[in-house]
Amino acid sequence: MFPIWSDWDFKYTKKGLAKKRAKTAIAYLAIFGVFAIIVRLQANPQGMAGVKVLLVNYVKSALLFAANFLKVIEQRI
Repeated sequence: MFPIWSDWDFKYTKKGLAKKRAKTAIAYLAIFGVFAIIVRLQANPQGMAGVKVLLVNYVKSALLFAANFLKVIEQRI
């Protein structure tokens, strides 16, 4: 039986290779982000409030983006 596209990995297609590289890049960014937060908190122990504000702003912007996206979809239906 011929495999479907989702069964393929980076050995077979360029898309699979790009997918693997994207996953690797995201993993490295996550590790670097955690490391940067740890270093920042060690340098300034009261810096947790700054990290909280940063995370709250990211979540707010993500929710606003999602709401606008849903409005666009609603108008197209």
